[in-house]
Amino acid sequence: MSNNSVQSADEKVKAVFNETANEISNKPFNPNLKLGDLNKLIDYLNDISNNIIVSSEDSNKVIKNQRLEKKENIEKLPDWITSSGKKELNTNQKLYFSTEKKRSFKNLLKPIISPFKFINRSLLPIRINYENLNINEGVDTFKFDNISSNKDAFIKFSNKLHQLNETFTENINEVISKKIKNRKKIDIAIKYHTLERMLVCKFVHEIKQLQDELKADLAKNKFQEGYFDLPNEIVNKLNTNINLNIDDLFSSKTIDDLKNLIKEKVNNQDKNVKIGTFIDNVFDEKNKLVMVENFKDDLNGAKEELSLNLTKELFKCLSKDDEFIGEKESISKIDNLIKMVNKDVYQRMGGVTDELINSLCKGFYENIKQNDHRDNLIIRLFRNSSNNINYKWAGDSIALLAFYGYFENKNYEYSNYISGGKAIEGGEGSSYEKNTKIENELRKISNRLGLNFNNLDESIEEIIRKLIANYSKPI
Repeated sequence: MSNNSVQSADEKVKAVFNETANEISNKPFNPNLKLGDLNKLIDYLNDISNNIIVSSEDSNKVIKNQRLEKKENIEKLPDWITSSGKKELNTNQKLYFSTEKKRSFKNLLKPIISPFKFINRSLLPIRINYENLNINEGVDTFKFDNISSNKDAFIKFSNKLHQLNETFTENINEVISKKIKNRKKIDIAIKYHTLERMLVCKFVHEIKQLQDELKADLAKNKFQEGYFDLPNEIVNKLNTNINLNIDDLFSSKTIDDLKNLIKEKVNNQDKNVKIGTFIDNVFDEKNKLVMVENFKDDLNGAKEELSLNLTKELFKCLSKDDEFIGEKESISKIDNLIKMVNKDVYQRMGGVTDELINSLCKGFYENIKQNDHRDNLIIRLFRNSSNNINYKWAGDSIALLAFYGYFENKNYEYSNYISGGKAIEGGEGSSYEKNTKIENELRKISNRLGLNFNNLDESIEEIIRKLIANYSKPI
């Protein structure tokens, strides 16, 4: 339905109203109106009312149809432009327990050959629970409030969170049942206790992953709606100069023109968002050489490729911006859920003491060889096929240390130093280190394992992956 339909409906209302008004105004007022005249007047008023309703309905239909037409006419951006490049989280990863291997004769003798190592493991000052701690209670009741837009993205998140929670509960219960079964075998009980703690770390980490997926979906939907026509606008801008060649596409004038075009586009759509200097990533010498090689005799193809690459870079920039993503209240609700789970874990895991940290560090170092350094040490520690009981003990120690480091309440350390001269020149004083004792120990161990000791979160995640991989069903 076109705009003409709305106009004709409005004109119909005006015509009826004017006709009725004229007829009434041309007659002198008679206080003794007959019943028939009153009925006629009522009929006129009903006509006006009905026509106004018809006009309103027609107008709403037109607006609705125009929105549908606009939605249908939107040229969808290629998926690779709005893709995060990350594989979606599998929320149904059940544990797989292979048949327990018989320990070698040498390993059976370990408690006798190395009694102190076995005793140290048996006496680790950890609180082994034989019941579900229910740290995911808050997830059971989690829901969003007042979702006005992007409902599909929030429904997808809620469904995946529900599935993740069910899988976590099932896996935890299965591990606890194995702990109970091996209650009298402290070595085995610690093994399953360590696995349970890694599942808790994995659970919290995966809630964060689902949050990232939600943000990516929100950014994708918003970008698709607001910037679907950007590639065409860029090509049209490049077409204003008919004498362009591929070298000219990378000239400073062209770059400035496109910068202004994109800045204006972003300011009109999202005025509070800063786009930075992402355009320079597209117009570097490396990309120019690739463009010349691939589109030597195809200027139009080069323009189209350039427009898509610029659009992709803009999306990468905007998708990291919280102002662009929006939905701050709902995102904050997920942040609060993660904080609540972290708090529940911290309160129920038992206190982190120097004795605990020292015992776990000792459990790592005394169970590896002195010359064990990098060279796939982490693989050897967590390899399920390995029959080296000492490596398994060392692996459990660093996994538990990683768990406590993941959830500890941050208490930063001061380091004291004493020497001659002024403090600023190395004299007596103290320095503030923004690392906890666990973080410092994990850095040393990460370096020993060949992990990135400057990024502890990444190192801890790798330890979690390596240990749980032993309980993932082979494909």
